[in-house]
Amino acid sequence: MKVGFFGGSFDPIHFGHLNLILEILEKSDIDKILICPSNLAPNKIDNPHSALAKDRLEMVRLLVSDIEKVSICDLEVKREGISYTIDTLRVLKDSFSDISLIITNDALMDFHNWKEYNEILKITTPMVVIRSLNKKIPKEFKGLLKNQIKIRQLEISSSDIRDRLKKKLYCKHLTSERVLDFIFTNNLYLK
Repeated sequence: MKVGFFGGSFDPIHFGHLNLILEILEKSDIDKILICPSNLAPNKIDNPHSALAKDRLEMVRLLVSDIEKVSICDLEVKREGISYTIDTLRVLKDSFSDISLIITNDALMDFHNWKEYNEILKITTPMVVIRSLNKKIPKEFKGLLKNQIKIRQLEISSSDIRDRLKKKLYCKHLTSERVLDFIFTNNLYLK
């Protein structure tokens, strides 16, 4: 079984994430996607996530629970502390022999700063998701583009959703009603 690993903050998860997942399942040979919310992303140490990890995990569950080929990976939330992709992949490689790291071309620009990125490349075959073609890929990672998939870019961001919620603006076109119900019930992003 070929598994795609898709990690991120998902603060909150939205239709852009969902579109990426569905297009990968439709356009690639990936059999299953593991979506893994981080507990604390390394780039968020000084500016932590707006919602708690357990809440972001639940919002992910609410958005993707009815998609047959998607599973939730809660390893990083359970592990607590800073979430490093390499640590999670080391655990997953014992269960899955063929793992593709799903990474956008935007994230690839910073891949050289990821903890033990060379080890990540030994464990996984990155699948580069091309959302915007105007990004210049660092030459040391151009070889990773042989395993790429182009998707439609939906101009949605988690930060935009958080801003709209604070301003009490409509958001049902950006994420699911189930996610929004959870946000309102738990008073997330509203202040």
